[in-house]
Amino acid sequence: MNVWKMISIVFISLIFTLNIAPFIASAQKAQIDFSEGNYDDFREDLNGGWTFFPDQYLTPEEVKKELKNNKGIDVKAPYFIKPKYREMKGLGTYSTVISLPDDFVGKWLQLYIPIQLSNYKVYIDDQLLTENKQNILVNTASDRSIQTPSPIFLVHDHKLRITYQMVDFPEENAGIRKSMMIGNEKAIQKYNERQDFLHIFLIGGITLIGMISLVLYIFKREERSFIAFSLFCFLTSTWGFFTDAYLITVFYDGIEWATAVRFAYLLPELVILLYLYYLTITYKDAVNKWAMVFYYVVMWFTIVITITTETVVFQNTFVFANVLLAPFYIYYFFSILRKVEWKNRLELLTVFGISLVFLASLHDIYQIMISGNSIHYTFLALAVFIAIQCFILSREFALQWSEIECLNTELVKWNETLDEKIKIRTAKLEESNMKLRSLALLDGLTGAFNRHYFNKNYENLFQKHLEVGEPFSVLIIDVDEFKKYNDYYGHIEGDKLLRKLVDVLIKNLPISAQFTRYGGEEFAILVDRMGFEELEQLAEQLREVTEQLQLPHLGRERGVVTISIGGISLHNSYYDDALEVLKIADEQLYLAKNSGRNQVKIKNLG
Repeated sequence: MNVWKMISIVFISLIFTLNIAPFIASAQKAQIDFSEGNYDDFREDLNGGWTFFPDQYLTPEEVKKELKNNKGIDVKAPYFIKPKYREMKGLGTYSTVISLPDDFVGKWLQLYIPIQLSNYKVYIDDQLLTENKQNILVNTASDRSIQTPSPIFLVHDHKLRITYQMVDFPEENAGIRKSMMIGNEKAIQKYNERQDFLHIFLIGGITLIGMISLVLYIFKREERSFIAFSLFCFLTSTWGFFTDAYLITVFYDGIEWATAVRFAYLLPELVILLYLYYLTITYKDAVNKWAMVFYYVVMWFTIVITITTETVVFQNTFVFANVLLAPFYIYYFFSILRKVEWKNRLELLTVFGISLVFLASLHDIYQIMISGNSIHYTFLALAVFIAIQCFILSREFALQWSEIECLNTELVKWNETLDEKIKIRTAKLEESNMKLRSLALLDGLTGAFNRHYFNKNYENLFQKHLEVGEPFSVLIIDVDEFKKYNDYYGHIEGDKLLRKLVDVLIKNLPISAQFTRYGGEEFAILVDRMGFEELEQLAEQLREVTEQLQLPHLGRERGVVTISIGGISLHNSYYDDALEVLKIADEQLYLAKNSGRNQVKIKNLG
């Protein structure tokens, strides 16, 4: 952490030293030497040697007289002199001498004048070259355009004196926003087009990143950082149209100066506000809550002032707010550093972007303090930070995509294995279900169908008989004096007897017959499509087969096991009540038993 602090201090000191340079007096007379230039690609910034006369509106002749008397202040670049020299009354004159190659004489050059925050007149030698308004001392913000002329002139001598007369506007902090250029018209145009292209490319890239982040937020709304980063990108790209070059004029040249200046201050305020909000979401609890409250109060107050007040008011408020918040920015920066995982390379990359924005912001705040100049480097630093965040986001998505592909491959393998297992288990399950269904319909002791099966199929066959009119029969069988058998031989032997009888009886039934255990030692047989005579023969056969087994039953007088059978045979639909028909079959069984047992009694119901 100490290393970072030392690096930051050295870097800030270097920036401050470089930015003081424009106001350090030169030891020689103010002049700029371009005598080694090549006409075809000649383009130079007019920095490096100017004489400044504060509070004086001097003609070129008057400038020469003042110079002979050693008057004036030598400066290297005429940036926003008014805040530096508080005694100024809104007037000032700059002068410099330019040395050109001899072969430039008789050729045309262009004096490129960027966006200015003042009225002015420019002279080449003693001739007026251009001015932004005729009545230079009366012009106001409401009647001027944001665009400025860039005139061409014929070179008459290899030494040119440029005189720049500046007049402040009463409603704003005025001055030269950035240095002028001189050169071949095509070279200057090519340079400006290249700068505009890079600027538009940067704006387009930031906008695209913002759109991607917005789409991510739409699909993942719980991540507030996506929407914060998206808005931050959109505002930053919009701000790019209102930085020094006022690129907005390329697309819309009718914008009023006052409106453009208001946006030039409002947009960076909103951008920095969202930038810190995004960092606060990313590095939770890094900064004290009350410090953030103080920051938000100051920033929202500044934003309201920028929207509602005159130009000079919000300009001064902007300067005051940034000077007031400079200690907060330093505190915020080092609070973020304390939250960084230094072993994480991606976090180190993020820290680099944050550091770049931090140093650029301090530089621009310092510029505002010493010269009133607007923000130059913060926008570029934010663009770098956004690019870094986009790279990190892309890398994380690439890693997640690779991980998802690996997981998908594993999932396919598991699915194939799982499908095979499911097929096997499904087959086993179906087999088990069939067994369960069978078990649910079978009697556990004898293996015959149970009473539930009888009830269900009896109703079905009876309904079929009613609908179709097919013959339908029921036989009910009872083991004679089975209780005495259990008493004599025991229940275990009784169970064996029942199983033996079931096996024998089932073997003697036709395929259409359904043998069920009716209850205790009673059994029921459902017979479909069989006439009365056939039914009697079947019942008699079952009785005889049982008697022929000669199974011993010493608990009764007869000495062998016999069965009694009662039943009904139904041919016509005279009966529509299934229970009544079953009751008649029971009555027939009782009749067989009461007739001495080992009997068959079947009633033909017609």
